[in-house]
Amino acid sequence: MEWATASEINNSHFEAERSAFSGDWRTLGKVEGHGNSFQINQYQFIDERPIAGMNYYRLKQTDIDGKYKYSNVVRIDFNRGGKITISPNPVVDYLSFIFFKKTEEQLTVFVYDANGRLILNNPLISENKIDLINLTPGIYFIQIKNEIGGFILTDRFIKE
Repeated sequence: MEWATASEINNSHFEAERSAFSGDWRTLGKVEGHGNSFQINQYQFIDERPIAGMNYYRLKQTDIDGKYKYSNVVRIDFNRGGKITISPNPVVDYLSFIFFKKTEEQLTVFVYDANGRLILNNPLISENKIDLINLTPGIYFIQIKNEIGGFILTDRFIKE
């Protein structure tokens, strides 16, 4: 899981939570917050042992006074045929790729609009994300191919 805050006021910590069935939440780990901050802070938590099948994730953000809020729920299917999933969906600026298994293959990302027109064709190099800031809002399709042309992922996403 990756997330960022634009600012923080009395932020104690975040708890990464997972559910195999919506409603049965378990805390996976805790990430300390920055208390009071007026700059962008980046955070990350990795689920080292996801459950086979559908996994639901959310963040619990807790203030210093004990008040808390939950993030939106994100779901990831660890039984997909591919090695990669995308996040977040809907996307505002950057689309991230989560690799289920390490891969040494050269990967290429293709993005198509709702009419099937190719919008983006980029190799996926070191960073596991692509910049979609300049895309107009709408529905898009993404394909990721390996170096021999086999599809690893085909999915749909929404650009806000």
